[in-house]
Amino acid sequence: MQKILEQETQRANRESYLDDHRRYRCLTSFNFDTRLGQVEDTKPGTPTNVQAMSQTLIQNGELFDLTCPEAMLIQLQDDPNAPSPVVLCYLSLRLLFSELIPRIHDAWVGYGTGQVGIDEPRQFVLIQNRSQLPTLAKAWQDPQYGNEQLLAWMEEMTELWPQLLAWGCAASLLDETNLCIWGEGILAVRYLDFTPVPDSHPRP
Repeated sequence: MQKILEQETQRANRESYLDDHRRYRCLTSFNFDTRLGQVEDTKPGTPTNVQAMSQTLIQNGELFDLTCPEAMLIQLQDDPNAPSPVVLCYLSLRLLFSELIPRIHDAWVGYGTGQVGIDEPRQFVLIQNRSQLPTLAKAWQDPQYGNEQLLAWMEEMTELWPQLLAWGCAASLLDETNLCIWGEGILAVRYLDFTPVPDSHPRP
């Protein structure tokens, strides 16, 4: 079974499945304030809507400017099957930056199984589990990475900032616990953080 990191959920831990279709079995405890947790896909061979969206975006990539979210949202506004802005962000940035961004597995808007007292739907996003990857802070102390590699990571974060800022997830680079190392020294993030960041150029 494929293990997946679940992002942005607020679910009371009363049932063993996160979704109404009983596909995603909860592996960690969930409560009303939970934002991150782990679930298991009990039907890993069944394609998800998000995976279909990803293939569509890849096949029609020349029609979209992945660096301009406003333009993409305008292009897709009349498409009833268009992904939400959060899903579109994951898909687009994954195409742009590959392993920097975790793969998105599934997403839906719902109430969550067993959530008593929740009268408004919310966005559920299931992404690749990167909880076991070493943090950037730990890698910084690892002697196998020389000064050139450390400098390269810093330069990469500087170059990534405007791209992630355009998508509203620049905060992903501000939390040191969210920065990790993938494979052979590839800078990556565990998840995208959509917390607003302070304006670096405040208007008078």
